[in-house]
Amino acid sequence: MAQDAQDGQASGGLSRGSLRAYTHLWDWQLNANCRYLGWETFFGTGDESTGARIRREQSARAICAQCLVRSECRDHALRIGESFGIWGGTSAIERSRLRRRNERP
Repeated sequence: MAQDAQDGQASGGLSRGSLRAYTHLWDWQLNANCRYLGWETFFGTGDESTGARIRREQSARAICAQCLVRSECRDHALRIGESFGIWGGTSAIERSRLRRRNERP
């Protein structure tokens, strides 16, 4: 590890420069409205009732609606195939529909 640090390498053999090249993939999160909120608003639990889920999702969508990086968040969830939670104001079902729509010729 000490030699890696001297060579400008991070663990795993990646150079610091190559790590910086990928920060655009997650830098948008620094401006997200949800940054300091708990996950509970955006992700349900197994014992959540239908009414509680609807209320939670409405709260999450309201937060997303005012977010400056909403589209980046949604696009990130689409890109990685996120199948849980509210991301960029979209549910897993909505993102699945968007993926299928985008896959059509």
